[in-house]
Amino acid sequence: MLIINSSREDTKNGTKDIDTLTQTFSGFQMAVEHCQGSAREMKETVWNFLNRYDLVNVFIVIMSHGNADEIYGADGTPLATSEVLGMMNGPNLRNKFKMILVNACR
Repeated sequence: MLIINSSREDTKNGTKDIDTLTQTFSGFQMAVEHCQGSAREMKETVWNFLNRYDLVNVFIVIMSHGNADEIYGADGTPLATSEVLGMMNGPNLRNKFKMILVNACR
């Protein structure tokens, strides 16, 4: 599981959400990774995560600011949600459960 929190400020609620998600998915014996960064760093992190060959399933949570078509990195730079979704078609992901949850305040 990959959790990306790209909010520009580290909030108490954001930290609580990360802790709750980590605890919940660790209970399912899923390894949990965290990332926080710019749009470029978010894209690189998702790409690297999805191209690992030890993945059994894919669950990505992105918490950020954004709008209907974009999520913002910690630097305020937008990343198109279609770019993230487009990365979910790799050959090593065939026949694997994939879910992405985007929580982006407008």
